[in-house]
Amino acid sequence: MPSEELVETPKFQGIGGGLSTLIVDGAIAPWNDDVPGRWIGPHTLKDVGSYVSKFCEPQAGIYRLIGLDNKGKPAALDRICGCDRTGTLYIGREGKNFAVRSRLSKLVRALREPRGSSGVRIYNDEHNAGYRLRHHPMLSLRFPISKLALTWCYSAESKEAERCLLDFYFWSFGDTPPLNRE
Repeated sequence: MPSEELVETPKFQGIGGGLSTLIVDGAIAPWNDDVPGRWIGPHTLKDVGSYVSKFCEPQAGIYRLIGLDNKGKPAALDRICGCDRTGTLYIGREGKNFAVRSRLSKLVRALREPRGSSGVRIYNDEHNAGYRLRHHPMLSLRFPISKLALTWCYSAESKEAERCLLDFYFWSFGDTPPLNRE
């Protein structure tokens, strides 16, 4: 198991409570400067394989799917009001437990190579973000499995933390991450 790298951002450790909790000294740090939270990873899909839950603690939290460039660094993503240099393709949450039947595990399965024989390719579609990525011709070409990574952050208030991160992303770029849709 690869070593877990914790990236601390002390002023944002409690990321629940909405966008107003991100204000420090009268301003909000831009997304590219400081994604709030104590993030574990990123781990490539190759690193975690099918068993991402073995890397996670049995806690609730939030996660991000990250697109990588040719050098394995976060890809630059053009958004409406700027460029996301963190490569964030999707922000999601696990309300109960990352380690058991989590939405993060479903996302990993949905991103894997398709099953099937006789030329019939069958993708796992149990997570909408994975489905959207694999069924969009340009996105799936730009971000094959080898150019995807995951990072996660534990939070007892995962619903609020997810909402806060999505608000923060929207505040930074006037847009949501490419695979976040209702």
